[in-house]
Amino acid sequence: MKLALAVDYGFDDQLIFGQQLGADAVVVSLDEWRHDLLAGARNRVQQTGLALAGIRLPDAGPEDLDALPTIVTAAGAAGVNMLSCGLPPPRPSGSTEAEPDGRGGALVHHYGEADAADRGTPPVTIADALERFDPVAAAAGVQIAWRTGTPGAPYEADLLQLLEADRYPAMGLDVSLAGLAGTDYLPALEKMLVGGRLWLVEMSNLVGQHDQRDAFLDEGVIDIPRVLRLLHQGGYAGSLRAGPPPGMNEDSAWGHTGRSFDLGFLRAALQVVENRPDRRA
Repeated sequence: MKLALAVDYGFDDQLIFGQQLGADAVVVSLDEWRHDLLAGARNRVQQTGLALAGIRLPDAGPEDLDALPTIVTAAGAAGVNMLSCGLPPPRPSGSTEAEPDGRGGALVHHYGEADAADRGTPPVTIADALERFDPVAAAAGVQIAWRTGTPGAPYEADLLQLLEADRYPAMGLDVSLAGLAGTDYLPALEKMLVGGRLWLVEMSNLVGQHDQRDAFLDEGVIDIPRVLRLLHQGGYAGSLRAGPPPGMNEDSAWGHTGRSFDLGFLRAALQVVENRPDRRA
């Protein structure tokens, strides 16, 4: 498993920060659907000596999906072999403004019961997306990891069921652990591992059962060390990237201090897991 830092395209200081923290790889986030940015993103990462674990595209609306074949083909030509894609929920999930309700007054977003209920129908079904884009991705040598486990994603059950059918070899999963909070997440992850469709994992956590909020990795309802042990025992060889951290006191807007803590916590926990592989989860 590789420890990855999530960075934004065009911010070389974030890549340098990843080098300084000793990250193995980065996942680069784009804020717009432009195929001409892919080669530049890959080249910038290569110059730092870091591995490119994938490029994260913004949530896709119908008009964006029309551009996806061009982006996938350009990704293959640029040597980018992993794209993270997501279909948007019908309405935003979570509070729009961070509040100082986290540990030690950290700034966090809240997710109430209303955010998990009755979201209606997404503008594009995941079945249509898989059917349409799997041939294009396979021809380009690109894997598309569809984001699931995110609060508000209404297509998760359909996505998992479709991938179990083994009809779409170029399609897989980018799972955010925070979105699995409140579920039987360990068997769910094990099922994804057995199917070989778990390609990217975002390490994130939430506190609470009904009124949930963002949390640091070492707190919350997701047992991160147990997840790491399960992934290790299941032969997961992909990247682990921390999600956006809670806002810490006097931290930067991007969260340099919080991301340092997350990467250090993950490295320590992963070393324990890898050095004691016989210990049961």
